Amino acid sequence: MRLRLLSILLFVVTQIFIGDLVFSQNNVKVIKGKVYNENKQPLVAATIVLANANNKAVHQATTDQTGAFLISTNKEGTYTLNISFTGFKTFTSGPFKLSDKDFGNINLGVSSNNLDEVSVQAKQNLIELDANSITYNVSKSITAHGGNALDVLKRAPSVFVDNDNTISINGKPGAMILIDGKQSYLSNREIADLLKAMPSSNIKSIEIINTPSAKYDAAGTAGMINIKTMKSQLVGFNGSITTGVSYGETAKQNEDL
Repeated sequence: MRLRLLSILLFVVTQIFIGDLVFSQNNVKVIKGKVYNENKQPLVAATIVLANANNKAVHQATTDQTGAFLISTNKEGTYTLNISFTGFKTFTSGPFKLSDKDFGNINLGVSSNNLDEVSVQAKQNLIELDANSITYNVSKSITAHGGNALDVLKRAPSVFVDNDNTISINGKPGAMILIDGKQSYLSNREIADLLKAMPSSNIKSIEIINTPSAKYDAAGTAGMINIKTMKSQLVGFNGSITTGVSYGETAKQNEDL
């Protein structure tokens, strides 16, 4: 009798679980659209962020080669859609309830930077796409100057930095941060403090690697961000010598090489 009762109870629980799973799958909503510039050309690797009512990112994606994006979710709530791309004005939609939504074609306008004169000597793409990485050439961006390295990182495609300074790539937190190819082994807060103290003019480029090679440990499975700095071009050895004198109860001298 107990065995039969247990079987019936197990059957009921299983049916409830399956019903909830089917309902959850059937309740998935799709948010999509395409992102273009003013010349109707697709913007590749533009950052798409779906934020909740508290302005916290809950989903993140990037546009493909055609400028298209697609986000699927079943979490009910009120959301806004934010679209950003380096050198262009950020698009922010009005609040909307979760539903199947097609934003259609979204055109981003160029950021207003008035220049008296422009002289082009050589051209390097601001964003370079590779099979497994995206390179953001910070030194070639006008809008990247005047801030710090953390501000620059926030503008990098596929990268999102939330209010807690958690750095994610394509919505996946736990990205490995490298400085000139060397792993930093710092926490999110320490990384943020380091980047805030680093002028944006010291950054040459930012390389976003979605799938790190096997030579890196498991900490980089969410992706890697390699921040390349502007290295000194001086040839040979260079250094400094400092000396100082202090006086308390007795006179003291300190030197440093």
